[in-house]
Amino acid sequence: MPVFKEPNDDLKAPIFVLQPGEKCIPLDHAVAKVYAYTQVRCGEREGWVADDDFLKQPPH
Repeated sequence: MPVFKEPNDDLKAPIFVLQPGEKCIPLDHAVAKVYAYTQVRCGEREGWVADDDFLKQPPH
């Protein structure tokens, strides 16, 4: 799943790509522009994912 520096960034230029099984925490920020985005923290990295691509699950 691609992760972007800012909401509505160029969807062809992610700052990193989440790998299967990699865990991220949704942060308190969300933005609705052309798409809905949620800010996430993945270990030491942070960025924005399109909500259509991101399934929010409660922490275990």
